[in-house]
Amino acid sequence: MDILVSFVLWTVTSTSRVGPLAGPVLAVLGALLAGYAGWQLTDRLIAWRQDAD
Repeated sequence: MDILVSFVLWTVTSTSRVGPLAGPVLAVLGALLAGYAGWQLTDRLIAWRQDAD
């Protein structure tokens, strides 16, 4: 995932039209990272609750 983020950021910053592309690209990256973090947090919370039982 880090390679994908690095590639997208490099691509966006290397183009001359950074303004129009930056918003949507950053929104998609933010959504992906939030989804991944939410998934990990939920998975760990479920595992913790199962261990408590």
